[in-house]
Amino acid sequence: MLLFTITTFAQTTKPIKGVTLTYNKKTKAMLLSMSDTTFLVPDDSDIDTEVKIVREYELTMKINGVEYSMTEPYFWTYGYKEEMFWAFTTQRPANCKSINPKYGLNLTYKFSNVEPGEYILIVTTRCDEKYVIEKLSTSLIVK
Repeated sequence: MLLFTITTFAQTTKPIKGVTLTYNKKTKAMLLSMSDTTFLVPDDSDIDTEVKIVREYELTMKINGVEYSMTEPYFWTYGYKEEMFWAFTTQRPANCKSINPKYGLNLTYKFSNVEPGEYILIVTTRCDEKYVIEKLSTSLIVK
């Protein structure tokens, strides 16, 4: 009698606006990949995109129609990209490094020695840096 065992070494979230989060159990590394179009906005618009990873939970509050996060992000990048230029702010942990920056724009990040827990990927589109137009999320569990 033959017995086959299938072992999974990697997990991947479903793409959200061109953003995916992948964890490789063998290397204990997590990879955040973002598409060029994730941050692309129409000319002369006040629309920004935020890509954030939080651990375990996200706590938010809303004051006068503006949503504020009360959870310290594990990773956070916020900004926009137009045809001729881009503007971003990024906050990342020490175990994170940029992979293959494209024209100064970092679209892939690698996290080494990732600790166990749930990692929640949140992609938010905002207007005037305040008002949420669209907020999508997914997560993966690192064991």
